[in-house]
Amino acid sequence: LESNIEIENTNMKKFFSYAILLFLAAMYMAGCGSGSNTKTAEAVPMTVDSLLAVAGDRIGDSVFVEGFCKTICKKCGRKLFLTGDDSTKTLRIESGESIGMFDAGAVHAIVRVEGRIMEQRIDEDYLQQWADQAAERCESAAAAEQETAQADFGRLQTRLDKYRARIAERNKKEGKNYLSVYYIEADGYEIQ
Repeated sequence: LESNIEIENTNMKKFFSYAILLFLAAMYMAGCGSGSNTKTAEAVPMTVDSLLAVAGDRIGDSVFVEGFCKTICKKCGRKLFLTGDDSTKTLRIESGESIGMFDAGAVHAIVRVEGRIMEQRIDEDYLQQWADQAAERCESAAAAEQETAQADFGRLQTRLDKYRARIAERNKKEGKNYLSVYYIEADGYEIQ
């Protein structure tokens, strides 16, 4: 009788030892799989300045960026403009389908955005299309608006000439006959 009790105690000890090991192994696996103890490189948002410095090398990549919201497009509400420490540099954020229009409360606030870096290329074809559209608007303007439309068209020509000069300079330095404008196609955002 005593030996049966001793065997049962030994079996119980083995059972509890295996149960504890199994429990610890399960907890370890659950912790590793959840990613809760690890931070990704993007867990801390990039600044607008640091993102713009590397944007050309990261086109199409997912990023997490934070900046000061200068304004939201008044026409569509689907473009938000962030600045960093250098307020002369702006990063355009375009809302994805899941976002729709940006919340007006974002203006003059710190905003964090998740999305993909995209590139818009401004080349001679782009500039010519822009000029053609402006010329059509100028021609179709009512007689009373002709003077204003022509002045606007003149200012646009000056602006286009500056773009052409910048494109020529980049082509001379880098062999690229276009300007790159980087922007974020947003999947989500948060007002801080």
